Amino acid sequence: MSTLHLANVLLIDDDDDDIHLFSEALRAVSPESELHFFNNCYEALRQVENQSIPIPDVIFVDLVMPALNGFDCINLLKMNLMLMEVPIMVLSSSITTLNLDKLYKMGVAFFITKPPSFDQLKAAINNMVNLPTRNDVQTKENFHFRNYTA
Repeated sequence: MSTLHLANVLLIDDDDDDIHLFSEALRAVSPESELHFFNNCYEALRQVENQSIPIPDVIFVDLVMPALNGFDCINLLKMNLMLMEVPIMVLSSSITTLNLDKLYKMGVAFFITKPPSFDQLKAAINNMVNLPTRNDVQTKENFHFRNYTA
């Protein structure tokens, strides 16, 4: 069984506060991780395609973004030959059963409800490090990740 690696992490989120919190939580849990973050999908794709950043081990995407929403961003990421095999995690507070079903069918590895506190965000990222990849044991029942305890 393979687990996720967080050596190179890509975060696509338009909220600077959320980016800062994610960055601090990732640094606390996995100091060796390198985080690249972008406010929109187009810039993230441009940087990957120009090889300005390494191919990420995992991509975190917010659903609600102004220039290109998370669903459209995920479609672009999945069509990119350099990124099509990289696990995508949706990290969002926008949750509906319809969104969960759609994201699962799109091949997203996990949907993570944005935790309500910094400590819970750290715990969620810590738990993510040891999660099996989608190809191993991912099911629709465990697709929505809500484990915020260390």
